[in-house]
Parts: sequence; C-alpha cells; structure tokens
Amino acid sequence: MRAAEASGNGSQGMILIVVLWAVSLMTLTVVAISALSQKSLSLAGAETDRARSELALEAGVAAAQALIMAKKPEDRVFFNGVPVVIDLGGGRLAELSIRDASGLLDLNRAEPVLVELFLKKSVEDPKAGAILLKAISELRPDPKDEAQKSGGNDAVSNPQPLQSFQQQPGTTGQGTSQATGQVQSTPSQRNETPPAPFIAAFGQLYGLPDVPDTVLDKLLPLITLYSSQGGKVNPLAAPDAVLRAIPGFSDRELKAFETARQRKQWQTPEINAILGSFEKFMAITEPRTFAVSVRLVQGPGIIAGSRLVTSILSDATGKEAFQVMAWSW
Repeated sequence: MRAAEASGNGSQGMILIVVLWAVSLMTLTVVAISALSQKSLSLAGAETDRARSELALEAGVAAAQALIMAKKPEDRVFFNGVPVVIDLGGGRLAELSIRDASGLLDLNRAEPVLVELFLKKSVEDPKAGAILLKAISELRPDPKDEAQKSGGNDAVSNPQPLQSFQQQPGTTGQGTSQATGQVQSTPSQRNETPPAPFIAAFGQLYGLPDVPDTVLDKLLPLITLYSSQGGKVNPLAAPDAVLRAIPGFSDRELKAFETARQRKQWQTPEINAILGSFEKFMAITEPRTFAVSVRLVQGPGIIAGSRLVTSILSDATGKEAFQVMAWSW
C-alpha cells in the first residue's frame, strides 16, 4: 500500500514539473512575441516618419521652385543662399536656401587658374590640395572633344584643359566688356540643357588617397558641377571664399558687390567696370541653374535635421518649369 502511494506521489510530482515547464515556455513565448511586435511597430513608425520626412523635403524643393518663379528674371541673380524658414503645413517647418549655381565654383567649367587658386586657399593641406587638383584635371576632358560633341556651338561652357594648372596664376581678364547692365542670355543658356558634366558626382572625388573626407565636406558648400554661364562666377551670389580666389580680386571689389546685393541694384558704372576687368572669371546673366538646400527644422511625424541638397534647371522648352539634375540626401 505504501509502495503504491509512493509511486502515485512520484507521478504527480513529474506531472507538476512538466506543467510548470510548459507554463514557463508559454510565458517566454508570449514575452518574445510581445517584444517582436513592439519592435515591428517601432520600425514601422520609424519608416513612416522617414517616408513623411522625404515627402516634406520634396515639398521644400517645390516651394523653392515657386519662390524662383515668383521672382522676376532680372532679380534671380540675387539668390545667394541666405536661409529662410518656411511652413510646409501641419506645423512642419523647414529651412530653405536657394543660390544661383553660378555663384559657386564650377569644377567642370571654371577657368583652370581659378580652380587652382581656390584649392590653394581653401585646402590647408598642400598635399591633399595637389591630389585633388590632379584628380579634377584627369576628369575634365580636352575642350575640343566637348566642342565636337556639342556641334561647336557651346564653346562658352567648355573648360580649358588643366595642363595650365602648372603655370603661375595669371592676372585679371584682358580688355573691358561692353556691359550695359542688362541681364543677357549666353549661348549655353539658349540650349535646352547644359552640356553633360565631366565630373558627374562629387563621389568621384571621395576616397582619394591622403585626402580626408572632411576636406571635401568643407568644400561642398562652395563648389558645384552645374552652372549656366560657362563656369563664370556670379559675384552677386558667390560666397566670399569663391570671390577671393579670383586672381586680383580685392576687398574693394568685394565691398562693391556687397553693397549691390544689399541694394538689389547692380546696374551701376562701378559694377560694370569691375565686371569688365574680371570678365574672364565673372559675369552676371539670367540664372537657369539653382542650388537648393532644404533642412527640416521641426514638426509632427518628421525627422528633424533631415536634409536634401539638389540642383534644378529651369526648362527653357516650356515642357516643365524645372528639371531636377541631382539629388543628395
């Protein structure tokens, strides 16, 4: 009798252990499923915020296009990248800046001596600057090849070969221009689109030996791969660092353009005289290519700090108001 009771107690104990083990396993399973569900919900929320942020950034680009179209063509030369805060709706704010792309240094089309002096003044490490210079010279083709591609009708937009980079920096442009103070269209502006870029993306310059990424990061706000006046700089839209790289450019000229920018008036004898003296490096013509930057500031459902940089081209054909030439998230 006692043996039977002992056997029964042992069976009950085993059953209790199995039940407790099963309950523990089910509890762990429920906890794991709950954690996975919360993670999935979090990922879905983050993806939703990301998608919403992308749409908000694209709305900022559309707002930039509207601001450009609202300006008279002769006033668009004053877009110099000063940031403004705009309301995208729903309490979402973005910081928007627009610059005539000709205000930046066009690595594809600018005068070789200008590119050389710019790198010398902007890159503190001479070795890194020399490597960058060599890389750019190898990416820019002979202008004769580009003239053949364009049928010889767009010589203004073709750069000079960079073999001259080894020469001593030159002086200001020769002769004086017959500037009238009116915005004129250059041959490159009359084309439907500017010539194909030689350096297609800034990524081609990253990863060079002995050139830290931080060097290029510092240059990016000052350079472009697209412009609409053959590589000549629009001094009304240019940062000081670009203007100071122009051979012979002094504080006097810099102050004159600052005053013209503040007054929104550049058709003066003084400005025309300066443009004539530096006609090899600068010009003021109706902009067609714009560098646009959008940064999300705050708002519900968006990722603050998200940024979009793009280059847009006003479409002279009338098919579309603008063409997006490049995106950088």
